[in-house]
Amino acid sequence: MVDPHVNFAMLTPPNSRGIVRSPQGASYLLLGKQVIKIDKHPLLSHIYMLGPEQTDKVLCRFDRGTQRFVLVPYERGYVSSSGQEINYVKVVGEAQRRFQDGFLQQSQKIRYRDGFRTDKIDEYRQVLEINSVLGGNIKGILLYGLDEGELALAGKYTGAARELREGVITARKYINQIKNELMLGKVDNPLLQRVHEIFTVEPDSDEAEALLITLLRNIEDTGNKLARHISDNFSRIWLVEYHDPNLVGEVYHQDPLKRIFINIKKSSAYHHNKRVNVKCRFLCSHYKVNDDVATFLHEASHNAAKTKDYFYLDSLESQRLLNEEMDKLLKSDIAKKGAKGIIDMAKTLKVTLPPFKDKPLAWMLYNYYPQVRGRFLMQNADLFSQIIMELADRIEPKAKRDTVSVKRLSAEVLALFITRALWQAGAAPEGGGMRP
Repeated sequence: MVDPHVNFAMLTPPNSRGIVRSPQGASYLLLGKQVIKIDKHPLLSHIYMLGPEQTDKVLCRFDRGTQRFVLVPYERGYVSSSGQEINYVKVVGEAQRRFQDGFLQQSQKIRYRDGFRTDKIDEYRQVLEINSVLGGNIKGILLYGLDEGELALAGKYTGAARELREGVITARKYINQIKNELMLGKVDNPLLQRVHEIFTVEPDSDEAEALLITLLRNIEDTGNKLARHISDNFSRIWLVEYHDPNLVGEVYHQDPLKRIFINIKKSSAYHHNKRVNVKCRFLCSHYKVNDDVATFLHEASHNAAKTKDYFYLDSLESQRLLNEEMDKLLKSDIAKKGAKGIIDMAKTLKVTLPPFKDKPLAWMLYNYYPQVRGRFLMQNADLFSQIIMELADRIEPKAKRDTVSVKRLSAEVLALFITRALWQAGAAPEGGGMRP
């Protein structure tokens, strides 16, 4: 039952229940010098399953009185604290039947609004879990997508919803433009020069080339994710209203549908339409689409490039100055979460770490290790989206560009994109909001 493949050095200290966690989020029960993987039961929230992947599991529950995990009886029932006898064999059977009935009922629906979620039963359980978490965070779902069918039901949100659709398209356009410009490899390309400035690397150094490859890969992945949303008629971009009015949007890594949830009342599109419809009609200033573009880049990068939210930039996307945030980090103004992100990145790159405390160590790594600094900047969703926005601002109109000498792209960069193009050609598209 024990898992022999766990790296103990990477596990967190045990909590009050004796549970430790891996950097990937997996939970283990610590037993001396061994660990057993522990997961919540997919149908019974108060029951846990012990055992490695792809093996039979032992069921247990946590007894709050003794503060210990105890085995769940199989042949006989268990008397709960309320005095009611629980026959787990019967309960699990009934829960399984309810799950199968629920899957069949929703799989016969047509649209997300009607209740359809997936036609794959192995995905349905994860969708239910995500929906349960989402339900506790929101007041309600306003639009189950941005396709024409949902827009017809948008009412007062129609204008904002259409502008948000344009924001997705613009984000994808920026990605294509930046990728094409960087792939040209022009010596005096302002985009390439800005990349070197952001990452503080010498133009022809190994560090610069390695970071450019990583940036191109993350840009490519994020662009592909946005392209799938567009080809899916925007049906997996849902507009919601959160209990937390400051939450702009979110995604869930475990969501099989890879939905993007946008807080409509926090979007620039909503406030623009509100001003037009209520106050100034045709006299309002032009809608600044960049704010919502940055939001879509931010959220799509979570699913595509596995970016994280170590910290957020202070102001609106269109007004942010990346240099200001980088200066804060250079001056050791590093929050605890950001410091952990820098140190984790150094561990991923197998950097030998001196015995410093977290913040001084993070400051040293950020200032003196270009690979750690660059990869960390790209791994923070807000910073990554701002890098894209700044590079997009530097793209000049085609007619104004002069013919300049071109530096040949390295074999590593070309091999990366040839391999990814071949892989994508054979990849199956993601599921959409309408059934085929």
